[in-house]
Amino acid sequence: VFTTDVIVEPLTDYIWAGFQPSVETQTLRIAQFLYAFNNAIESLDKFYTSVEVTADERVKVARFFPYIRSYPHVDNQVTFDYIEPLTESRKAIFKAKLRTNGKLIVVKFVERYNSAAHRLLAARGLAPELLYAETDEPRLAKTPNRLYMIVMGFVEGENAWERYGDRHLPGDVVKQVEGSVAHLHANKWVFGDLRATNVMIENQRDGSQKVLLIDFDWCGVAGESKYPVTVNCSDINRHPEVQRGGLMDTKHDLYMLELWKKILVK
Repeated sequence: VFTTDVIVEPLTDYIWAGFQPSVETQTLRIAQFLYAFNNAIESLDKFYTSVEVTADERVKVARFFPYIRSYPHVDNQVTFDYIEPLTESRKAIFKAKLRTNGKLIVVKFVERYNSAAHRLLAARGLAPELLYAETDEPRLAKTPNRLYMIVMGFVEGENAWERYGDRHLPGDVVKQVEGSVAHLHANKWVFGDLRATNVMIENQRDGSQKVLLIDFDWCGVAGESKYPVTVNCSDINRHPEVQRGGLMDTKHDLYMLELWKKILVK
């Protein structure tokens, strides 16, 4: 799903070519690898020399998006077309539209996702509609080293950081976030990554602002689930007990909310 960056991955483990007791077995193994690599290079060379260059602009644009262009719904496949990426290249999050009715959606690819918590808030209008979560597929749920597709409704608005930056957040915005977090905590969920970038603000016709939580990648069960081992604890002001791979606690969310109320709210 990362089509604009060079992705480098090892094709084999470390292969020792020095002397060892099983030298014949190891020599044959190395020869087999080299033979396979040579065949692969020849196949790629033949493929790319036979590719026809097209002037079709749709093809030029499509090559920068993932090849996956549908998700299952009941007994059918819902097809969509990508429009543009929604964030920096190191995250695979895209704006797209359904081919059937043109409805705008968000398609993202993640390592983990809490669809249950997302649906809990979405049922109250506190998060975008969740259309599909590949993490719910039993045959894929325990598959290691893979990315899962998540599809949700597109929100016409901005996140709190885009709209306010370093300025004060309005009290009504923080109050709505508090309500969403309280509902999660009442159901034993910890949001985990309560930053302004994960708070969407949607303008209403009456001039008010509707606040939605997005990004349930980290969300987990209080006292059971763990933070990712890549959590940034140095550049972002988090609760002192938040650690890489550490247990999640509701007080970590409350700590972030208190920061907003003490420092950012007028």
